Amino acid sequence: MTAFVLVVVLGLMQLALTLHVRHTLLACASQAARAAAVAATAHDAVGRADACAAGVGAAATVEVEDVAVGGLPGVRVTMRAPAPVLGVWSAGAIEVAARGVLEGAAP
Repeated sequence: MTAFVLVVVLGLMQLALTLHVRHTLLACASQAARAAAVAATAHDAVGRADACAAGVGAAATVEVEDVAVGGLPGVRVTMRAPAPVLGVWSAGAIEVAARGVLEGAAP
């Protein structure tokens, strides 16, 4: 019985840690998309995303591409990072994306 409880508790801790990293990466991607939308350069987005992800200890790769957001010019920032592993489980990878409309884009 105690082994079962231990496995359930460790599984819940793994889930909580993975969700925390996912939400943090999503916040970093959103912040980077806003930075790129205001500055209109991919370099600003990559720098902002890397600094944000490094602040929480996530080694993420960042991709920035120009996209149409609701018919307006914008950018999409995609971040990929390995999921944190607690114990012996392999959690795979986490991928998040955020979009931002470029400042001054007229409808």
